[in-house]
Amino acid sequence: MADVLPADREAAFWSGVEEARRFFIGEADVQRALERLAGVLDRKGIPYAIIGAMALNEWGYRRVTVHVDVLLSAEGLRELKAEVLGRGYVERFPGSRGMRDTENKIDIDLVVSGEFPGDGKPKPVAFPDPASAAVRGQRVALLRCRS
Repeated sequence: MADVLPADREAAFWSGVEEARRFFIGEADVQRALERLAGVLDRKGIPYAIIGAMALNEWGYRRVTVHVDVLLSAEGLRELKAEVLGRGYVERFPGSRGMRDTENKIDIDLVVSGEFPGDGKPKPVAFPDPASAAVRGQRVALLRCRS
């Protein structure tokens, strides 16, 4: 006989299923946060590229996520923070690179061009400049997909 799944664990499972449904029909908080952030970046003319799971979805790799990953230059990061901190966005902790969209309650991870993925130590691969590495759509800029 199978073990019994506690009611709270089953409720958490179905809550996740519902969030995935909202994500795939485009109504999740993370999508609203992405649209809001892209609007700010576009209005301010700050070069960016959406990366991570949100970008993978646009390239046909279906994946649910609960945060937004954005590639910026160091200057773009400074400009963005000067524009939005205290206006619906906060740093995840004082001095952090990451932010939180307080309206949608979504974390935003900000990656800086020229830096190195993972541990940040020099390696053959560095984050590219979004001004040259992004591909523009009508509503968003994504990191170009290499096939």
